[in-house]
Amino acid sequence: MKKMIYMIFLLIVILFLSSCTKSNQFNYYSLREDISKVEIIHVNTQWELEYEVLNELSENEVEVFLEKLSEINYTKALFGDPGTLDDEKCIKITYKSGDFDIVTSYLIVKFDANNSQIRWESIIMDKSIVSEKYNVLIEEYGE
Repeated sequence: MKKMIYMIFLLIVILFLSSCTKSNQFNYYSLREDISKVEIIHVNTQWELEYEVLNELSENEVEVFLEKLSEINYTKALFGDPGTLDDEKCIKITYKSGDFDIVTSYLIVKFDANNSQIRWESIIMDKSIVSEKYNVLIEEYGE
């Protein structure tokens, strides 16, 4: 009887440990009200946050871009190597508050208005699917 209880307990623990992901999707309707600008950037180095702007999207482009971005379903991993922004083409979404997100195909980094990093979200789970959709978006609006 004790072995059975231990086995059930072990299965429950394994179940909880194996479900350490959370799905995330940019919501078009909430984003369009809160965004001041969207840029495609090339990050040279993440530590000093040095980057060059490749394209700043116009108001009309932002609407269509946000619709396409909201179709990408990111899945956050709660542990693992977060990766880097160095030498990456990224999406910079700036909010009316001055805070901004830098989005790549495998992570989202949130910054406050003073360029201080707030949160680093690793989103590596469906990397091939997300990368494909992300790369199409970057190529279309990148330059």
